[in-house]
Amino acid sequence: MGNYIFDTELLVEALEEDVQRNTTHDFGRDIIPHLVKKKVKVFAYDFSGNRIPSLKEYEAKFYWKDVGTISSYWEANMDLLGSRPKLNLDNQEWPIYASHLNYPPAYVVHSQMENSLICEGAKISGSQIKNSIIGRAVEIKEGSMVENSIIMDFSRLERACRIKNTIVDRFNTISKSTTVGYNKKVDGKDYYVDPAGIVVVRRGSRKAFYF
Repeated sequence: MGNYIFDTELLVEALEEDVQRNTTHDFGRDIIPHLVKKKVKVFAYDFSGNRIPSLKEYEAKFYWKDVGTISSYWEANMDLLGSRPKLNLDNQEWPIYASHLNYPPAYVVHSQMENSLICEGAKISGSQIKNSIIGRAVEIKEGSMVENSIIMDFSRLERACRIKNTIVDRFNTISKSTTVGYNKKVDGKDYYVDPAGIVVVRRGSRKAFYF
């Protein structure tokens, strides 16, 4: 995620100029470098000077990743996993203030879990979860398998789904016995397949309740 602070007039001017140029219209790739060439005062935060308290010896001294691609976004999520993650979220001296939802604790029954993060409100029944991140209020029903994947908030996997190397965006309902991530040609008919092989299921229309 990138955070930028602009003078309003300068931002409007920069965007209007960028529209006239043949660029990708990306802040990091196009707009900010153009401002530097124009000798506009541009400042950046140096993450190499970042100091996280109580950092484990196996963590990156200063963690930063450009998530401008599907594969880099997937990799950043995978960096949170393992017994020696590059960025350990369990650090009481460096809390992460995420939005709070009044959901019950994650509920897992008759399932196999390995090297995964399970968020609040998730409900997993009779399934296998491996090397994955399961978002808030995600429901995974019996007989499903999720591997090397990110299932975003408020999604539901019906019975006997097989999901691998996939990012499932929020509010999705994956129908019974659906298989994603095992055949690029088949996946490409309904989903976006990144050059790195990561499949993306675009945001769904499932209604979710915020308590």
